[in-house]
Amino acid sequence: MAQTSLNDAVAIVTGGSVGYGYGIARVLRDRGARVWITARRPERLQAAADELGVQAVAADVTVPADWDRVVQAVMADAGRVDVLVNNAGAGINIAPLVELSDEEIANCLATNLTGAIYGCRRVAPLLQARGSGTIINISSIGAERPSPPEATYAASKNGLNALTRAFAQEYAPTVRVNCIMPGAF
Repeated sequence: MAQTSLNDAVAIVTGGSVGYGYGIARVLRDRGARVWITARRPERLQAAADELGVQAVAADVTVPADWDRVVQAVMADAGRVDVLVNNAGAGINIAPLVELSDEEIANCLATNLTGAIYGCRRVAPLLQARGSGTIINISSIGAERPSPPEATYAASKNGLNALTRAFAQEYAPTVRVNCIMPGAF
């Protein structure tokens, strides 16, 4: 299968310092994209960016002002955004719902769902104004096939799936919005 060249496309990958995000950033870079990765831990983020040869912006997806900084930094340097990968996510504390604290529930929902909403809200209008672009939300097979004790995690990822479907309809055909649902990692 031929690989698609991204010829200097500008991509933002949240949660890009480890795991799926790191791998996604590497593939985008290898295919010619200019990549910015974000994560909450500046030291780990910068180490990953140096290894990958990409740009880094320390940011927490649950903080709207951090999203504003990320988009501003990318726009100031590259002048555009072509691809957003909402990858940042967390299981927080996988435990029965009744054993989770309100804070753990709020953190899970904020990281897995609200953060992606903030990113879509900021990037989609830029893509639409350019006449093209792609948003990819990284969900989980657990959204469709939850297993105990993952009620909060499954709910947050199922919300991300619903966001993806709704947003894809709102911004079609200019902006492609898709969801990937990997299995256990």
